Amino acid sequence: MASALNGATYRHDPNKVHFGSYGDGVNGTVEIRKFGDHVRFEIAVPKKLAPAMAENISSLGKVDVSEGSEPQMAPEVESERETPDQVLTEDANDGKEKRSKLTPEERKERHDALSRKLSDGIAELAEDDGRWEEFLRAAQGFAATWSFNNIMLILLQAAERGFTPSIMKTSRAWNKLGRKIKAGEKALYIFEPMKYRLSLEEAQKEGKKGFGSDGKPRMAIRGVRPSPRFDVSQTEGEPLPEDLASRALVTDDEIAEVWEAVAAEIRGSGYDVVGGPPDDVDSYTDPEALEVWVCDTLDDKAAITAALRELAHIRLDHLDDADEYRQHRERMDREASAVAIIAAGALGLNTSPHQQPALADWLEGDAELLAETAERVTTAAQEIIRALQEPAVPV
Repeated sequence: MASALNGATYRHDPNKVHFGSYGDGVNGTVEIRKFGDHVRFEIAVPKKLAPAMAENISSLGKVDVSEGSEPQMAPEVESERETPDQVLTEDANDGKEKRSKLTPEERKERHDALSRKLSDGIAELAEDDGRWEEFLRAAQGFAATWSFNNIMLILLQAAERGFTPSIMKTSRAWNKLGRKIKAGEKALYIFEPMKYRLSLEEAQKEGKKGFGSDGKPRMAIRGVRPSPRFDVSQTEGEPLPEDLASRALVTDDEIAEVWEAVAAEIRGSGYDVVGGPPDDVDSYTDPEALEVWVCDTLDDKAAITAALRELAHIRLDHLDDADEYRQHRERMDREASAVAIIAAGALGLNTSPHQQPALADWLEGDAELLAETAERVTTAAQEIIRALQEPAVPV
């Protein structure tokens, strides 16, 4: 039964089966009791999740459980902590949250509106270097968590509300921190990936790639849906934990440790880190000698940023083909510089987006090229930040 419900069976004895979860946190226990020739199943789940469980159980009649057959699992959705298909309102009299279900038409309308907002924002970003600098500043705080598209959506919606976003979480995550959403505040929406578990048949078609390390069919992303988040400025309550309150700048005592962490990441990529007297450039990477050279007269923070730029070239595979690099050097250098600025800021270095070469004159208003460039930049910065920092706090 647990298998038919698409949940992992954790423990099984003659009288009880404990299974995992399905959809939006449907979980509990199945107790099997035998009465003579009859078997009765008693299912315990939280009251608010009972309708979802009932719907799942109703599909059991469609499952082939004949001898020798493999149960076919229905698609499983791995949900965020918030239910994106519901409208969150707050009663001013009692302060309790109330949710009303969105219709399919309303869901589509919200999705389309976000898509249009994102498209218009990217078009503006491609023509305005000031907006690119704004994006880089925001990415220093958000890149470890959010994709380029979602950073843009957060910035665009926050600008419409007249505030600068800093820490974004679901209402449930804020509640766990002892904070609640202020009355009258409206959520900012991001695009949350919808993850489904492959059916057994789909996984088998992919061979080994179709299964995870736990032996279960892997999760796959099949589209996105609007999902609500709130900025800390939209909440009130307990003070923020110290590690969330602000992004502390690196102190002089910590700078050597940061440099070593970046150098170790470069060495982990197969390159030695070397230095020398001033040259025409502050840094460069020699793919044949497998060396990253950084000018040894740079101050510590500039040296770290230069090393991050070379690490970005390596992570972005810019140096795999010398002819390709020479042909697209301008784009690749701009990408690597942007990655370095985002990563350096996230690590606590006091950087200025003005260090980033202007984009508008190079892009010539090409929004599609900007989106491709920014996505590569954000993804590479995210990988570097996560490699150099402790795991990000869940949002």
